[in-house]
Amino acid sequence: MAGKVRSVARVRTTDSSVNRGFDQVNQSIQTLATNPLLNGNVVRRVSLSVGVNLVSHGLGRNYITWLAGAPSEALATFGSAPLCDAGLSANPNPALYIAVYSPAACTADFVVL
Repeated sequence: MAGKVRSVARVRTTDSSVNRGFDQVNQSIQTLATNPLLNGNVVRRVSLSVGVNLVSHGLGRNYITWLAGAPSEALATFGSAPLCDAGLSANPNPALYIAVYSPAACTADFVVL
């Protein structure tokens, strides 16, 4: 994903209309900087075993949600049994991991928000 959006240092001039304009731009930047959808991670080619797997997401905060994509063919043989969230009881630290239940040994990519 793109780098993290950072805030801009406050600038003050003697012109109040310039100050108001800058404040409006800075407010827009802050809205983007605090949007968790812009600060997600893609974790590629994760090897999963049958059962619950802890996958490190690298966000540095609790994750909001995750999506799995590009599972290997081993998972496709299970038809309607997808990768799913194993639940908070299986996850010792949501700030570090997502807990994924896999019905088959496979590899997958994840987008973690």
